[in-house]
Amino acid sequence: MRRKRHQQGSLQVRSHGKRKMWVVLYREGGARKYETLGLFSKLSKSEAQQKQAEFMNEVNAKLAIDPDPQITFGQFLDAAALPFLRCKWKRSTASTTEDRMKHHLAEFRDTRLRAISLKTLQAFLNRKAEGLSRSSVAHLRWDLRAVFKLALAEGFIDRDPTTALYTPKEAAVEPTRAMTGKEVEQYIAALEFRERVVVHLAIFYRHEAGGDSRFAAAARKRGLPEHHYQAANLPRRHRYAKDDIVAEDRCGSAENRLSLARVDEFSG
Repeated sequence: MRRKRHQQGSLQVRSHGKRKMWVVLYREGGARKYETLGLFSKLSKSEAQQKQAEFMNEVNAKLAIDPDPQITFGQFLDAAALPFLRCKWKRSTASTTEDRMKHHLAEFRDTRLRAISLKTLQAFLNRKAEGLSRSSVAHLRWDLRAVFKLALAEGFIDRDPTTALYTPKEAAVEPTRAMTGKEVEQYIAALEFRERVVVHLAIFYRHEAGGDSRFAAAARKRGLPEHHYQAANLPRRHRYAKDDIVAEDRCGSAENRLSLARVDEFSG
């Protein structure tokens, strides 16, 4: 970071169409700008100078510390982006995302942040699409978006080149497979009794609440009971607290709670 010199601004009279206006010229981010203070016919020079001083005080306070335009991508990533993003990431997200960013984005580390263009970043994604899955390339696009969005907010760049980035259509889509009703039954049968009770109650609550109409329609199409297909789409996580087993629905609802004491009633 470097300290920016104090600006006085230049008070001038300019024509806007048929009207004359008081304006103040100043610099921000290396660019020349101006601010309209008011009509020339309505403001005396002393009044215009007072408005100039008030406006330039705001500008100087805002630009008291000017971000270094020579900062590299790697310097910004290590000193600003990652420390900020870690605060909003979950632990699981942080471990995978940070490793991915440091590995795949390493080629930009020594490049000036302001010198990285949309064309350069899109060519980078296009190359990655040749060897990575569509999901991985999409995550890299998201990583770049997060870094440059922060750089713009902090004043290190004047424009964000990542807003127009897209995931190349050539990126391969990894095949996915949903569990069948029979596989779900085998999975549930392998659980301990108390866990099975929790899963069946979660299925019951979803069934009573109507579940997800898309899942129900898919179940009917495959000739399966609706609750079987809903079971195949249960959340990936089950939270285990010290005194409770908690099964959460897709929206993170806390309604499906069952204490170990109550489960023991079923097993007794």
